[in-house]
Amino acid sequence: MRGEQKSLELWRKEMIEDAQKGYTMPLAGAVYFFVVGVLSFYLQPTTLSFIWIVGMGSVFPLGILFSKSLGVNLMAKGNPLGTLGGIVGGTQAFFIPVYIVAMTVAPDWLPVTIGILGGSHFLPYVWIYDSPTYLFIAVGMGLVSLGIGVFYLEGSYQLLPFLLMGIYLIGVLGLRMEQRRFHHRNL
Repeated sequence: MRGEQKSLELWRKEMIEDAQKGYTMPLAGAVYFFVVGVLSFYLQPTTLSFIWIVGMGSVFPLGILFSKSLGVNLMAKGNPLGTLGGIVGGTQAFFIPVYIVAMTVAPDWLPVTIGILGGSHFLPYVWIYDSPTYLFIAVGMGLVSLGIGVFYLEGSYQLLPFLLMGIYLIGVLGLRMEQRRFHHRNL
């Protein structure tokens, strides 16, 4: 639309179509949680806590790799909502000091803290992608993580990653279904 202003709703529709609701990022998150869950049976929590923090840095590049291989334009270059989505995702870098404090002061709370704060960053995607599934992911991660913290903290390293992986996989399925409905409505 050269020379004309696009409406916010048009930018949003293009973002949803191009990025396919960003489903490759929760897919990458599910892989991350599967790996740390498996490692929890072989490594001590001290070592595992470093892997939890450092390993989170693998989710974004893995999501980009999945996007490229699946033909998803996750970055949506030229779309300001793509920039907004990137900024929202980047806010997680500000959580790292909180994770380090949790790891230092109360290591069993590290997975719980990651689950709650990591889940919270999905809330803006509810609006960006017009997606109730992102609300499910955000609230699900927060509640499950808090539940583990309150009722079964000693299982935080072994149980929580698999529960979070399940939430992410349900989220991926939900996002794919939303995308199909969106695509059929907007043909």
